[in-house]
Amino acid sequence: MKEGSLSKEILNKTGALANQVQQVICDFYQIQIPIQVGSFIWDQTKKDLESFLGRPLEYQICHISHVEGGNFSSIVYLDQRTVEQLADSTERSRLVGADRDVFASLVEEVSHFVYAHNYWQTYGQKASHPTTEIIGTIDRYNIPQQLIVAGTGWSLTTEQQTNIYMHNIASREPEAFPDGRPAEYILGHQLGEDMIAYLISLSENGYNSAEFLEQFYKETDREKLRFMLEEMKVKIPFFKHSEVQEVNELLSSFNLNLSRENIATFELEMHHP
Repeated sequence: MKEGSLSKEILNKTGALANQVQQVICDFYQIQIPIQVGSFIWDQTKKDLESFLGRPLEYQICHISHVEGGNFSSIVYLDQRTVEQLADSTERSRLVGADRDVFASLVEEVSHFVYAHNYWQTYGQKASHPTTEIIGTIDRYNIPQQLIVAGTGWSLTTEQQTNIYMHNIASREPEAFPDGRPAEYILGHQLGEDMIAYLISLSENGYNSAEFLEQFYKETDREKLRFMLEEMKVKIPFFKHSEVQEVNELLSSFNLNLSRENIATFELEMHHP
């Protein structure tokens, strides 16, 4: 098929799947938003979207939000190959088979959509990029597990959770940034992965990680970042000294900053002696 020739049936199947993911996310966090993501998946071509946005589109799969006149709106863009693959997938292939990585990518974008709308209706503010990425990274790992448990009734062991976590990290395609990694990317992805490891540790030590995660989700963006930097004392691997400065500039908008404990200096020494 040429781009733009997707049938309504294929789009509807993928939209229904996205709605299912949204419902699982909302049920897990005990939240509600009044719209369904399936109605906000872009149904025209990439060129049409670029024309609508007035700029080139950097990603094949993405969530785009906009605030105008006090109103919040957003869409999810999935490239044609992803839409077709998801429409042809089975529940088994999505959760434990050949389609689980592309399904995880859908989960992440639906997560962005839900988090952005819930944050707007809760706080009347646009959710920050890094915290949206943190939650998306967590949901990419967690929501497929919730579907596995719901479908099988199994309770995943800590070892199984860790294996899924490691596969999830390995399966993420590295994103190319000719001008260096944006601060939002560094914070969002690294802190999201650190939070997943923290949640696994909570479960392993007998704590209710789901209850903790629900509470974490509903905190302000600033509190999420503060908790991870100051209480979890996460260590972020930086590849260039300029990245440390850029992340600190971003954190300053939250009245936060990196401490020495948050910087994995061995990465700086390894890559830039």
